[in-house]
Amino acid sequence: MKSKLNFILPIIALCLCSCVKRYNVDVFEKPQVVLNSIITPDSTFKIDLYWSRKLEDSREFSRVIGSTVRLKENDALILETVSDNSRLVFDYHPKSGAHYSIEVETKDQPLLKAETTIPLAPDAECRFTENRARYHHYRLDNVVANGDPYALLLGAFYGFKNLPEGEDPYYNRDRNSQIYTVAQFSEKFNTTTDDDGATITGSNEAYWDYMMVERKNVEKVYPLTFSMYGGNPIIIYSDDYSSYTEIKPENTVFLISATKDYALYYKTLRMWQIQNSMGDIFNTQVLKIHSNIEGGLGIFAAYNQKSFIFEFNEEQ
Repeated sequence: MKSKLNFILPIIALCLCSCVKRYNVDVFEKPQVVLNSIITPDSTFKIDLYWSRKLEDSREFSRVIGSTVRLKENDALILETVSDNSRLVFDYHPKSGAHYSIEVETKDQPLLKAETTIPLAPDAECRFTENRARYHHYRLDNVVANGDPYALLLGAFYGFKNLPEGEDPYYNRDRNSQIYTVAQFSEKFNTTTDDDGATITGSNEAYWDYMMVERKNVEKVYPLTFSMYGGNPIIIYSDDYSSYTEIKPENTVFLISATKDYALYYKTLRMWQIQNSMGDIFNTQVLKIHSNIEGGLGIFAAYNQKSFIFEFNEEQ
């Protein structure tokens, strides 16, 4: 879009006349194709193609229709398709250690290209240690970053499995918990402090979503003791309210091996989300969310993970 801006060019203050020169300035860039796809062996391929838009535009992103998408595994073509008005889902699980490349060809747009390699899953041992007022404490030992990933990310969530039929679906989903711990050599971009709850959580420092540790610092951080919010149980009453069943939430702890692109994308995206939630646009810095897409915008990156699921009985 062309916006005409008038620039008045002063010559010298002593001059009796001045001249005005008119410029055509390209203020807004043309929309670009945005490619987003995070891949992992635990899930099938999911590829999203959108048109970029201006920040002040509150409308939903428009999907890119009619693009040719080519996906390769270790240089062998495994998918060639044309995008439509929905997420592209390919019923195929990426393989640990395999190399993947993607190309997206769109009319009148540059060719989009990106590549990534699935890291190996980490090894670790995790055990429940104690419960303090719904905050569950764990110990993570014998952590091994197989395949030399860029970083390890520690996360946790709680949720309910196998709820009785007809129960509110609101409860039948997983919720992320903050990670409470003290880790000197971890990344601090997504931390907050909570001195009041430190006696329960075991730490006045909390990490939103994940705690990230670069590979070079893994041995300095682990073994690690941490806690998470374990969730409140659901009470289900009988029809006449004469009896009830208490269902306790499961806890899932997971350790992620991340490529450099995935780690930097998560870091910059989370920093932007935290900054944006403050609502003070005059005292914030400009953040560029990490992208590895040649010819466009977005992310094509990979991770692998090891998960630990904890179910709790009445004694616990």
